[in-house]
Amino acid sequence: MRLRRALPALMLAVAVTASAGCAAEPAPVSQKVQEYYDNNSSLRPSVTGTPTAATPTAAAPAKFVVPTGRATRVLFTGDSLTGGFFATSKAKAFPALVQEAVGEVEVTQAAMAHQTLTTVSRVTDVPADLDLAVVELGTNDVSVPTPIKDFETQYTELLGKIQKTSPKAAIVCVSTWAAGGQAYDDVISKACQSVAGRYVSVADANKNPANHGPAGVETEVGVSDTFHPNDAGHRAIADSILKALGI
Repeated sequence: MRLRRALPALMLAVAVTASAGCAAEPAPVSQKVQEYYDNNSSLRPSVTGTPTAATPTAAAPAKFVVPTGRATRVLFTGDSLTGGFFATSKAKAFPALVQEAVGEVEVTQAAMAHQTLTTVSRVTDVPADLDLAVVELGTNDVSVPTPIKDFETQYTELLGKIQKTSPKAAIVCVSTWAAGGQAYDDVISKACQSVAGRYVSVADANKNPANHGPAGVETEVGVSDTFHPNDAGHRAIADSILKALGI
């Protein structure tokens, strides 16, 4: 195990092998966020502005090739889903499942539970020479809601930071895990295409009741709810990412 950098608060920055998973201590869930988690199917947050992302002009994503002779350098940046909420174990969270499929990896992970893109993007340290970056952000922005133009600017800046430090990295952008997130998903998709990334929608997986709950199960990051993905939900997210990478 090779440590890359320690990050504050709930941030995780670790280098791990494919068999390792995510680690995070859950932050107390605010009443507002918990109410959203419990009632997300009926919430349709209003957002300010409309997506203005330019029509993508970047080339189609190049084929992702696992490097030979060294570990694959991977960045996971996201919210509580990237932190493993609420898989029953670290090894069953989607980042660990992706790592397992890729093989030997050197991972930098930045996961902040219940935080928006604004917070996570500010503290995400992007290493140089990444082979793969998986961005899973926007779900908590739906429940705030973050003004869509602000979200667009911040998301584009984060992808630009990744592209600048690691121009050859394959970038995967995961959609929101929330009802009413389409406006944010549109921004994510367009921004991702603009850097020749791969947009992955998990909307269908989120709609499947089998991918949630049950509530009240003890996990390595706390007691489960009915909003976050369970083991099956994390498996579905991982499979979508791997399919996009051609693995």
